[in-house]
Amino acid sequence: MKRPSLNTLPEESWCPNGTADGVASLLTFKNPLICRGMPISLALHGCGKIFVNSQGSGKTYSLSQTCSRLNIFLSHNWSTPRELKFLALALRFNFNKAVWAMCVTCAVCIGAVGTGTMSDFETLDVGFDLDGFNSSAHGNVCLFLGLTVFWGTIFFGHELDFLRRGKGHYIFLDKTCIHQTDMSLKNEGIESLGAFLANSDKLIILYSPLYFKKIWTVYEVACFLCTKSTSDCIFLPVDMSKFGISAHACLVLWHIITATAPNWAGGLSVLFLMGCLLMYVVFMYGLCRFHVLKYYDLQCTLKSFKLSNATCFDESDRPVVYKAIVYFMKYIKHVRMDATDRQALRTFEREVQTQMGDVVQSLLGRTGLTYRQLLVIGVPFFLIRCDILATAF
Repeated sequence: MKRPSLNTLPEESWCPNGTADGVASLLTFKNPLICRGMPISLALHGCGKIFVNSQGSGKTYSLSQTCSRLNIFLSHNWSTPRELKFLALALRFNFNKAVWAMCVTCAVCIGAVGTGTMSDFETLDVGFDLDGFNSSAHGNVCLFLGLTVFWGTIFFGHELDFLRRGKGHYIFLDKTCIHQTDMSLKNEGIESLGAFLANSDKLIILYSPLYFKKIWTVYEVACFLCTKSTSDCIFLPVDMSKFGISAHACLVLWHIITATAPNWAGGLSVLFLMGCLLMYVVFMYGLCRFHVLKYYDLQCTLKSFKLSNATCFDESDRPVVYKAIVYFMKYIKHVRMDATDRQALRTFEREVQTQMGDVVQSLLGRTGLTYRQLLVIGVPFFLIRCDILATAF
């Protein structure tokens, strides 16, 4: 079916009167029992196995429960790989626990090494000092145990909440909070998408390049702009999470290489390390270039956002979404009540381009990195310094 463009929409308005009532019907639950949420620990359980596919059942619906209010509305595309979603959410919700666990581990290790009750995991002496990180200057107990505890908590910290029967944040996930097999409940849930968002404290967008190209995620953005401020949006580009982790892994690998490099005669050790350094620089350059291009693509996507570019599995849903967006734009008085549908929809496009652009700029800045990603990159430096401190005692 040919997708309609904004230029083909009729000039007359869908809702010249009763706009407030129309919006109220979209943002309130006709049946309060429809409002359901699931603990974030259940969404992350099993490395995010709930994100494998969009197929739901009565069993997945039972993972959610009736609640009066939700902490988070999770907006995403099912075409985005499960691993990327899990990684972005795990870094978001388990990061603080991971940092605390790592710091406690380092404090215990420093005390144990200082008192002689624990080995400091001395490695081979390369025979020269490389930026103060020579293995002859310190051990590696904090690095090895700290990294184990940090990443173990990132990937599995939510399992503690899961064992406590789902304590923590309650989120909306369409697969579990909208019945997927009972068509009556499914339709009622879909009609209440705006109400789910209005009853959520925060909106988390798991952004992928397809996000603004799907009509229903665009509808969720429209509901957000109508009911929330930009400070209530958490923008998580799933592709960019890989940058911080890859840079972190490179730093750890570089330290291991310099700490265990063989002490060959005739300067061969230096040549070996120079070759490794060259590969490290080339890889980091490629990694940074990939990140910059991804961030540039994100900004270009927002600046060039068009409703007509959004795809829809069932094109009969498109007029319904367009009609709701017209309601929202008139309700929040971004267009006049007598404005045409085309004018309202074009105003919405400009709102996405500016407001969502402001959200991205405030969260990611000029570099496209959140403070969590910067801290992840800096973890190896912190742990190495802890090892130096432990050896100094």
